[in-house]
Amino acid sequence: MISPGSTLFQMWDDPDEGRLLQALSSRPDDDALLLDYANHLESQNDPRGEFLRLEYLLSAAGRLGEITAVCQARYQELLQRRPHGRVRFSWLVS
Repeated sequence: MISPGSTLFQMWDDPDEGRLLQALSSRPDDDALLLDYANHLESQNDPRGEFLRLEYLLSAAGRLGEITAVCQARYQELLQRRPHGRVRFSWLVS
């Protein structure tokens, strides 16, 4: 049973994902946390993990060095599969 004070994230089927999403909602610019979430998703064979990792790499390209054309092409492929625009958090919880 869901208690009256439960948040959306506490009701998540996967408690680890709920915990990570709750943390991301309060710290959306935390790259380490985002990559932890990407790792978790990838361990569940969820394509959102790969997408988040590629999005991070592409957004950090100036800091990390060159990003290959293969990474850019794969990112575009995953982007086309998304149900929403390029709003990172909205796709994570859908």
